[in-house]
Amino acid sequence: MGPLVDTSVIVDAYAGRWTAEVGRLDTLMLEGGTPAIAPIVLQEVLQGGRDDRDLHRIARHMSAFEPLAAPSYELHEQAAEIFRRVRRGGLTSSTVDVLIVALAAANRRPLLTSDVVQRRVATLAGVELA
Repeated sequence: MGPLVDTSVIVDAYAGRWTAEVGRLDTLMLEGGTPAIAPIVLQEVLQGGRDDRDLHRIARHMSAFEPLAAPSYELHEQAAEIFRRVRRGGLTSSTVDVLIVALAAANRRPLLTSDVVQRRVATLAGVELA
């Protein structure tokens, strides 16, 4: 089971930005590992498509990822609890980023992200970083 990959890593990879996280994703893909993708991450990535050709290319690449199930009401409640816990600790994050952390936790997946705040949220939530 591969890590849940955040939008930030996929966007960096498509933009040709070399980061440690993009390197980890490349290594994972080359070694035959299967990274996971959450529905909200897929949506964010597809929203960045500029035309039908771009969307087709993105969809083809995303088909190599293991799709995780859409979040349930219970998972959204868990995400809200994570949000409140990190806010009490003085950290604010977006709803989407906290939901992705909650998805990683619920699916027992490490999280591969290049977002510094999301990395801190994951750590506070007890989610391993890939």
